[in-house]
Amino acid sequence: MATTRCNRPKVYISGPITIGNRNSHFYQANEAQRLLMLSGFAPLNPMQSITLPFAWEKDFTHNVWIETDLPWVEVADAVLRLPGESKGADEEVAHAENVGVPVFHTVGELEDHFIKKTTNNRRLKKMVQDIFANEKCDGAIKEDTGGTSCCKDAAELSPTPSPITTLMDTHDRLTIKAKAIMEAKNSDYTCGSGDPFANFRASEAVGVSPVQGILMRMMDKLQRARSFDSMGELQVKSEPVEDICMDIINYAVLLRGLLAEKETVDKD
Repeated sequence: MATTRCNRPKVYISGPITIGNRNSHFYQANEAQRLLMLSGFAPLNPMQSITLPFAWEKDFTHNVWIETDLPWVEVADAVLRLPGESKGADEEVAHAENVGVPVFHTVGELEDHFIKKTTNNRRLKKMVQDIFANEKCDGAIKEDTGGTSCCKDAAELSPTPSPITTLMDTHDRLTIKAKAIMEAKNSDYTCGSGDPFANFRASEAVGVSPVQGILMRMMDKLQRARSFDSMGELQVKSEPVEDICMDIINYAVLLRGLLAEKETVDKD
């Protein structure tokens, strides 16, 4: 099935950014963008703006961002509202409804609307016909081939990512999730003191330095990874391999923080 550059339905992704865990919101929006692209849509993900070097400058107020985003809402074929509290997202949804842009809450709802339902909008109807050949069959997309029909898996319609792309995607996903976990556990680490290493300094009571304590915890995680490598499974099913990797990432960051603190003390 040939998909041209200009015929995908445009979807504006609307969701939380500043309220709550920003890393979780960023991951949620990126995952929505990935699914939309693979489903045949052309998503606009404004959450990417938080990575801009000027994003948090005082001149870029809430009103500036909203006034920048609403024109894109107006020209979208649909809005995908992601879960989470957000004043800005609520304003975007209200504006979409005012100008007649449909609002959805899942990628499945979008597919139902654009693929399975007949629409009186000729432009959107032709868009759907061009992209999806009007049908899906058993998890595959039906493709017109000169009067005959055949089914192709959706995966065949998307280029296979290179190994390095897959690796970098894994890096992004794990580090974003690991940071979100660290932020969520921060109160446990600080023990209410405001010191992010307080929980690890407690090991000094038994003659173990905080650095050695973190290294011991890292070794425990590395041993579990080694066990998986040797046996092909983990005895404790509640902690998958991915969680082990994210714990190692966070322990490495904590270790760097403690060593940086020690470097500062040594210089003084």
